[in-house]
Amino acid sequence: MAAVVNTKKFKSEQGFESPKFTVDINGRLTSEILNVKQILLNGVPFVGQVDDDDDEGDGGGEVANPFENIADLSVNTTFNVKQSNVSVLSVAGGIITANSPTTGSIDNMDIGQTTPGQAKFYELDIVASPDSTAAVLNADGATFNGGITFTNSPSVSVAPTTNNHVTTKSYVDSQAIALSIALGV
Repeated sequence: MAAVVNTKKFKSEQGFESPKFTVDINGRLTSEILNVKQILLNGVPFVGQVDDDDDEGDGGGEVANPFENIADLSVNTTFNVKQSNVSVLSVAGGIITANSPTTGSIDNMDIGQTTPGQAKFYELDIVASPDSTAAVLNADGATFNGGITFTNSPSVSVAPTTNNHVTTKSYVDSQAIALSIALGV
C-alpha cells in the first residue's frame, strides 16, 4: 500500500520574516528578489511564460501579455513607463505626461472633448475628415495673438455684422458701388 502524504499550506498568524523576504499578517509578501515562473491574477496569467506542454527546459511556450486581462489598475503614487531607464509615460496626480525621445504620434483620439486644456504645436495640419467632408477649425471666441501668415487666400462665407469682421471682396465691392451710386459719384 502506498503511503499518503498530507501537506499543510504555509501559515503565519503574526507574519513571517527571513533575511530576504517578509510576509505580514495579511499575506503581503515583500522581497528583494522574487523569481517566479508565472504570476496569476484571479487565475489568469499576468506575467510569465506559459508553457506549451509540461516538458522542462525546452524553451517553448509563449510570453503572457501582462495587460490583456486587466480591467482596472490602481496606483497610489506616480505610475511610470520606462524605456532604457528613461520615463516615457507617467501619470501623477491625474496628469498624463508623454515624453518620447523621438517624435511620436497620437492617432484616432479625441482630446479635450469634455474639459479642454491648452496645447502647443509647431505645426498643425488639419485634413479632411474620413467621411470626405471639409475640415473645420472652430475658434469660437478665440483670440489669435501674433501674426498669422496664409500661404493661400483665406475665404469667408458670411457677411460682416460688425465693423471689425472680416469680409469678402464681393461684399466690399457691392458696398462701394452702393455708396458711389448714393453719392452720385
